[in-house]
Amino acid sequence: MSSQNKLKTLSGTAILVILSLSIANGEERPSTKGNCPECKAGESAVENTVIVGPGDYVYENDPGCSQNMSESARQAGRLAADYALPGLSAFAGPLVDQATNEVSKFINSNIHGDIGRLLSPYTNPRANCTLVTLLIPAKAEYSGFRIEAWDGANGNQPERCTAGQDCAGGWCKFTSEPVVNRLDETTLVYVTFKNWSHNRDRAARLTVYFKRPADAPEPR
Repeated sequence: MSSQNKLKTLSGTAILVILSLSIANGEERPSTKGNCPECKAGESAVENTVIVGPGDYVYENDPGCSQNMSESARQAGRLAADYALPGLSAFAGPLVDQATNEVSKFINSNIHGDIGRLLSPYTNPRANCTLVTLLIPAKAEYSGFRIEAWDGANGNQPERCTAGQDCAGGWCKFTSEPVVNRLDETTLVYVTFKNWSHNRDRAARLTVYFKRPADAPEPR
């Protein structure tokens, strides 16, 4: 499907978000190159933004997810570990980049469909929940995170969220702080985002800060 046809299938809010992030999303920002002003000395940052569609109309605040997000996270870790290709241990970026629908080049392409289905936004009878995932080098020192959400109601301006609390726009939240799952060949960092607005798409961004190990040089 061409880029133009893909954009035609998206809502206006989703188009604005993806266009604004299509260049920067998923690119590592090392402090040594001066493109991570919020990083501490020696840190790098990498981020992933996911568009999460509306949930059902609900009559309670913060409804549960009907799917088993713990099982989804377990499967994501298993897929990343079982289908790793050489180079994954030094990679930092999204497991799946929603802006391009591309799986990390260090994951075997023959499971693209399985990972895409696993990590795509869910439509369910309650809140619409999804995993926001990132990979960082296997031996990286994880040093922190930032979580943000936004939509057209606030002019598509990212607003920082607090884990476990409703984000400023209402009817959405990150359910916890990110989970760090260390695998043999990579480190999977993920968090669940839930949207229970019945009529608003949300953009959810996870940024992870880390220090690369000595045997995993920075990208050129």
